[in-house]
Amino acid sequence: MTPRSAIGGAIQADLGAARRERDEAKADAAGKAKAIEALESVSRNGDKRGRANREAHRRIQAAPASDDASVAPVLRQVLEGGR
Repeated sequence: MTPRSAIGGAIQADLGAARRERDEAKADAAGKAKAIEALESVSRNGDKRGRANREAHRRIQAAPASDDASVAPVLRQVLEGGR
């Protein structure tokens, strides 16, 4: 093998390794992007549930006692206790 062909072979090997690293990095980045998207979705859903729960508790606390039927006082106590 001539020195020139040895250099060419080394360059090709380096190029192949660099391409494999690039492809692995792209795949890793795509996986991380999906994970981030899933976590953001979970966070948004949690925020929505939290707002809905706060609104329900506000409505329960704002309801007049005259709205209470026979089961309502117990239900109100349970829901208010879950704050």
